[in-house]
Amino acid sequence: MSLKVRETELPGIGKKILFKLKNGDEITIVARNIGVKDLYIIESGKDEPSFFISLDEEEAKEIGIALIGAEYKASIQPEKLDFIAKELAMEWVKVGEKSTFCGKTIGEMQIRKKTGATIVGIMRGDEFIPGPGPEEKILAGDLLLVIGKMRNIKSFLDYCGEYSTRW
Repeated sequence: MSLKVRETELPGIGKKILFKLKNGDEITIVARNIGVKDLYIIESGKDEPSFFISLDEEEAKEIGIALIGAEYKASIQPEKLDFIAKELAMEWVKVGEKSTFCGKTIGEMQIRKKTGATIVGIMRGDEFIPGPGPEEKILAGDLLLVIGKMRNIKSFLDYCGEYSTRW
């Protein structure tokens, strides 16, 4: 069993994102319209959360940076993080059957070197592969979560060949 993600709109409140972990535990994030993120952890076989915390936008951003494995530098000021975030683009790209990526690994295609963009996740059917390594093969129908500057994303799309950003 792999990580499963389900997203639900909560009208008037925000969005609920549920992560079902391999061990059966669940992590639920309620991203409220006011910027607050509520985090619940429900252990496998239990009905009630064993852990709850409410984070403001800055706290959620800092924890998110750490969770994606970005190198944390205490010298970066929050104002600079806001600037970096504005420069950053993210796109879901569905790989077409005739894409130049099909059947090749991320490393083989030298995606980051050739485009400046980074694949940070792959949705393959119901399975989410976070932080895929260079040995991960790209298949037709994969949804790739790609980040980089907008020019890097455009370069990535050109390099990919057949794709769709509407899935």
